[in-house]
Amino acid sequence: MDFINLIAVFNLMLDISSFNGFNTSLEVFAAGTPVVTLPGELQCTRHGPSLYLKMGITDCIAKNTAEYIEIALKLANDPAFRGEVSSKILVANHLLFEDRNTISAFADFFEECVKRHDLAKTC
Repeated sequence: MDFINLIAVFNLMLDISSFNGFNTSLEVFAAGTPVVTLPGELQCTRHGPSLYLKMGITDCIAKNTAEYIEIALKLANDPAFRGEVSSKILVANHLLFEDRNTISAFADFFEECVKRHDLAKTC
């Protein structure tokens, strides 16, 4: 809980290419804190941008390293911009946490795994 309280007061978070920040990004988005992200070739660099796209927000998805730095500096130094992005996140973050299609897809997957496991035991 201390971590959630801490990230709620951050101006921004940086999604770095050397760390898979999927869970952290979800926690940060729940608090409405902007995350600066730069999609790359590796899967771990695609989570942050995908979460933003799911919410319909593109303000903090950089196209290159220079833009990544520019967005980070703007979030750090422009309270109005930061507040605008944070508000967008808070309005849309339910799309990350209440997506019935995703829940159904996971349920179907696990049910199929159980069926296959049960079939394998009978063969």
